[in-house]
Parts: sequence; structure tokens; C-alpha cells
Amino acid sequence: MSLIRALCSLMLQCWSINPEKRPTAEECRKLISWMPMIAPAPTRTVDENASQLRHARLLNKLGLMYRRQADYVSASRCFTEALDIYTKNGNTEGRATTLYGLADVHRFQHECSEAITLYSEALQIHTDSGDETGRADTIWALAETHRMNNNYDEAVKMYSEALQIYTKTGTNRARAIALWGLADVHRLRGEYSEAKDLFSEALPIFIDVGDQLMRASTLCCLANVHRVQYEYDEAIKLYSEATQILTDLGDKHWRPVALLGLAQAHQMQDHHSEAIFFYTKASEVLAETGDYTRAADALQNVVDIRKTIEGASEGFTGTVEIEKELANSKCNAVWMM
Repeated sequence: MSLIRALCSLMLQCWSINPEKRPTAEECRKLISWMPMIAPAPTRTVDENASQLRHARLLNKLGLMYRRQADYVSASRCFTEALDIYTKNGNTEGRATTLYGLADVHRFQHECSEAITLYSEALQIHTDSGDETGRADTIWALAETHRMNNNYDEAVKMYSEALQIYTKTGTNRARAIALWGLADVHRLRGEYSEAKDLFSEALPIFIDVGDQLMRASTLCCLANVHRVQYEYDEAIKLYSEATQILTDLGDKHWRPVALLGLAQAHQMQDHHSEAIFFYTKASEVLAETGDYTRAADALQNVVDIRKTIEGASEGFTGTVEIEKELANSKCNAVWMM
């Protein structure tokens, strides 16, 4: 309660009618920096177990927040502490949720073996309790981990099982995400017909539920499949639709994928000016995100195309300027290592 009172007091000062009585930004920063930034320890109450479980739930929320910020050390600490509380209290539902969160931390760090062990333990709890939704979510996460680990046979098995449960429970968005994962495994295995069918099945679901980001990522993946099969017109159409959505969303993760796809599709058809345009745009977006290595790779493609169409002796000014920009991008890439 002391922390809440301190925060309320600071807020009241900030809202003071007299501007001279309001604290400065630096004073606010100092006051907040002295306040504890961890979950408050459970206090002795009449119901000690309830207090402990509230503390564990708060730790899980903090763990999720840290994981989303890619602060995996802090996330792991919170989830581990929560897991200890749930284990001591014999709360299997909370334990399963925390095991899943801890497994996520390992998966996002590509620590597949640890993630699989934790997901499997959570899965057993959901199976024993008859929690079909929790079971499906955990099976999907196991499928994601196996896909990441290039264990495609096991990934297909897990995605298919999760898909079957989601279809039965009517969880549409989760079903579409499972379809997406299954489609991507087929794409990675070069099974393009199956990949097309599954991506195409997922796409209208993402549209129906209004998930624009997953819609765009599905369009990109479909376009990739068409591009590697030399179906460039269809690929360009899909990449273009995805690029517009991603631009509207302000996304900088999938947008370079779409732009690079457009550039490659045009380059393969000797549409040099279009290829140069999209490689340049992709390089700009990648540089904005700090991915200087891929930004330099995109500019290198621009240089190569210009050299092809300009020759070695004339019209070389534009290429020289791009090569200077390329050199800067490569320097930035080295500096960031």
C-alpha cells in the first residue's frame, strides 16, 4: 500500500492547480526511481495461500511483459519464482500457465530442447485436467518449436493435432495460425502445392477476424511460394497487396520481406528499374530498424543490377553513389556487431 500511496501523492502533485507546486520531470524521475520496480512480496494475511497466488499471478504478468520486451533474464526470473509458488501451493493450473510462459522464454531464444521439456510438462497437466484449449495451445507451441528446430515431421504431426482441436472448439484465429504454421512447414520442405492450399485456407480467416498483420504475412508467404515456382505475376500481385497493408500498419518486420520479394520477382523478369526501386526501399526500411547487414545486401543487388545495365564504361555516376551508400551500410553493420 505504501507504493500506491506514494504514486497517488506524486500524481496529485502533478495535477496541482498552481504550476509552481508541480514537480519537474527530473523530480518525477528521481521519485519514481526510488520506488520498488518488482512485484510486492506477499504479506501475512488471514488467507496466506490466496496472497501467495496473487503474487504468483502478478509475477506471471511481469514475466510476460519482460518477454515481450525481449528481457529474457528478467522474464525467466519472474516465471521461475511464480512456478515455485504454484508448485508449493499445489496449483496445477497456475503451474501449467507458468511452465508455458517459461518455455516461451526459451523458445524465443532458440533454446529448443529446454522449451520442449517445459511445454511437454505443461501439456501433461492440461491433458490430465481435460483442458482442451490449453492442450491445443501447448501442442501448437511445441509444433512451433519443432519447426524452428527443423524437425518438420514432428512439427506437421503437432500442427495437425492442434488444428483438429481448434476446428472442434471453433477457435477461428487459433485455427488460422495453426494452418499458417502447417503451410510454412510444407513450404520449407518444398511441398508447394500443399503450402498454397493451407495458406489460402488461412487467409480468409485472418480477413474475417480483422487480423491485418497475419493477413499480410500470409500474403507474403503465398507470394514466396508463387515466386519460387516462377509465377511472377501472381507473386507481384500478392506482394503488392501485402506491402500496402504493412505500410498502413507501420510494420517494419514483414514490410522488408514484401519489398525484397517484389524486387526479386521483378529482377527475375529483367524489370530493372522496378527491381532497383524495391531493393532501395527495402534497404531504407532495414536501415531504419538497425539491420544494416541486410540493408547492405539489398544495396549490393542495386549495384549489381546497375552494373549489368550500364556496363563498365559509361553512365557510372549513379552506381558510384550507390556504392558509397553501400560502403556506409557495411560500416554500420560492422560497428553494430
